[in-house]
Amino acid sequence: MFGNERGYSLIELMLALTIIGLLAAVAAPKVSHVLAVSRTQKVAADLQMLDAAVMMYEAEKGVPPAAGEITVLDAYVENIGSVKPPKDSTVIVDGAEQKVNVDKYQLQQVTANGNPRATCDGKTAESFLPARTGSTGSSSGASSGQGQ
Repeated sequence: MFGNERGYSLIELMLALTIIGLLAAVAAPKVSHVLAVSRTQKVAADLQMLDAAVMMYEAEKGVPPAAGEITVLDAYVENIGSVKPPKDSTVIVDGAEQKVNVDKYQLQQVTANGNPRATCDGKTAESFLPARTGSTGSSSGASSGQGQ
């Protein structure tokens, strides 16, 4: 009666689950890094937009906005209340992963001329942008090929 039934043996099922588990273990860190990069790019874009709003504010009013809340820029940023950092999420700051500990962006006096800059956890947009290494990687390979 049971000899005619067809199906997968326990060993085949365990092997399939082991392979799926290994693939998930390899893919999970890459997915979390991609998500961190995405959140980092959002923070950098938000801070750059807020810095542009600071310049528009100063151009229109003749003085820079006071340091503190970003709500003074509401005339220059649509839905400024929804512009928030990803609190308790991992982002990449100066090349290292770090957790965001604040729930709103701030304007801080971080420039020598006294103009405020938009910050997230005390860091400006440049801290969230990838480091620019120039074209040394691609030009060194091209120049070494030409010299041979």
